[in-house]
Amino acid sequence: MLIRTLNTKNLVLLLCLIILFSCRDKGCVHPSALNYNGDAYEKGSCSFSTYGLYLSRKDFSEESESGQCDRIDSAFIYFNNRVYDTIVGIHYPTEPVVCVAPGVVTYEMPKDSVEYYAIIKGCFNDNDTTIYVNGLLTAETDKVCKLKSIY
Repeated sequence: MLIRTLNTKNLVLLLCLIILFSCRDKGCVHPSALNYNGDAYEKGSCSFSTYGLYLSRKDFSEESESGQCDRIDSAFIYFNNRVYDTIVGIHYPTEPVVCVAPGVVTYEMPKDSVEYYAIIKGCFNDNDTTIYVNGLLTAETDKVCKLKSIY
């Protein structure tokens, strides 16, 4: 009889512990995420900010004052050593108003930071030129979308 009582007590205690720990908040525990939950005890999915990458040449013109060509033909944007997207023939003299616009490549951050590089092809000072640019994007906790000029 004593053994049965102990087994029943242990079973009740085990059930109480299971219920207690299953009620813990799930949520994003990464402080750089948009949906950060400081009260969460268990890791859930996190959402990070989105970047809008664009080309910005304030001094851009099809032909420079000296008669030499000055243009951007294309930009290939890479994440994780793979082409992610391409910008062809569009540039902004000032920052675009929104992230979803022609010539703006939107990239949703998979984590708190990510490296990128871009290969920009064009004609500068009468020379066909390829320019290589790289950088680091970091998550923003206060913005859903952040615009960034890559050149």
